[in-house]
Amino acid sequence: MQGRKHQAIPVLEKALKLSPDDLEIYAHLGETYQAQGSFADAENIFKRAILSHPDAASPNYSLANILVELDRPK
Repeated sequence: MQGRKHQAIPVLEKALKLSPDDLEIYAHLGETYQAQGSFADAENIFKRAILSHPDAASPNYSLANILVELDRPK
């Protein structure tokens, strides 16, 4: 399964370039990074999602989970 996650990342990155305002793509990409242990990449994606959608709850929640996992709850 880990290999599929690695395969998904370039596809999701390309999708995000084509649809930079699609919150679902941000979510899938961030979750994929998080699932493979790339927390810094996941944090970056969720921060980008927040900048793109400041009123959306889901990227803020996802970022909070990452920060707790990294022991940086701020």
